[in-house]
Amino acid sequence: MPFNDMDERSSTYVNKSSSHRGEKAELIDRADVLSPEEDILLRRFRDYCQENGYYKWSEDGQSTIDDTTLLRFLRAHNFDLDRAIDRFRVVQDWRANHAIDDSYLHMDVQCYEDYRKMFAQWTGRCDRQGLPVYVFPVKEFTPGRMEAYISTYNRTTMTTVSQAQDLPCHILAFHALYENMLKFVMPLCSELHDSHARAPVSASTHIIDITGVGFGHFWKIRKYLQGAISIATTHYPETLGHIFIVGAPPSFVKVWGIIKKWFDPGSISKILILPHSEAEMTLSAYIDPQNLPKQYGGLLSWEWGQLPNLEQAMKDIASGIYVRDQTGDQSFLKGPVTFSDGSVHAWGTVNGELRRQPKKC
Repeated sequence: MPFNDMDERSSTYVNKSSSHRGEKAELIDRADVLSPEEDILLRRFRDYCQENGYYKWSEDGQSTIDDTTLLRFLRAHNFDLDRAIDRFRVVQDWRANHAIDDSYLHMDVQCYEDYRKMFAQWTGRCDRQGLPVYVFPVKEFTPGRMEAYISTYNRTTMTTVSQAQDLPCHILAFHALYENMLKFVMPLCSELHDSHARAPVSASTHIIDITGVGFGHFWKIRKYLQGAISIATTHYPETLGHIFIVGAPPSFVKVWGIIKKWFDPGSISKILILPHSEAEMTLSAYIDPQNLPKQYGGLLSWEWGQLPNLEQAMKDIASGIYVRDQTGDQSFLKGPVTFSDGSVHAWGTVNGELRRQPKKC
């Protein structure tokens, strides 16, 4: 069963010269991000949301939308307010109808973890702009793994939120991965970089490793990849900082001719296909070697399939992300989590029981 669900470019960070390889981007204040005209459009967007009841709170006590969300939709449509509102309204109404926010909070922990193990995974580190770095070795994603997941989990075991149970389980789980990025990873990265007077982190950097992936493998998984891209670009616009494609075989020229049709032009401009001879140099220009996995020329001891390897400063901020197991060893908290008010909050269900009691709003 393919993804068949309902655009994406930059973040609220600005790369001062993203067209020049190796030039480092810096965090900038919101006053430098928005022009006076853009600020007016943002205010008008807020007014629209207020007047039409879009400011709501999910069970974790957090608003379902904020300025960062509105800016992502504005940027996705070049600050054309009417177009941004049209897209925003469709997406938010769909999310409300399917209770996407609360379904993440109530997702079964094991269902979430089994799906997380198939797609891009956060290394636990950030690039030089402060954007979280994800890695996705495409060869690890196979139709067999996806079909086994779909046959193992049904809609009622995925989440206890009934409104979400009309969605296919793999689509609901893919949304959960993005909700984790928006509700946990990005807020934590924002906190790390002391963003009180700066624009919050709202995008991510991805290393897509296609080593050993021939045209046949790609063809077998194309329906899932196309569906994933469709969900990401429609529901989560402007969450892409950079995509680095490494390990491309000669046959990738043919594959790329198909893939690039799934992205909008702005997203295409964020993708760099790196030949082997340039991969380490380019990745190190965007990602400090201390935060770049060893297999890509860095110094970080982390491999896909492992849980995030947080740097010490992030561990200090999010100490609650580590829990002790039965042997007394510390391990990274699995399943749906959020980061708000300076603290990590465990969500998700185990045997149908919620791990955390909802806040009273």
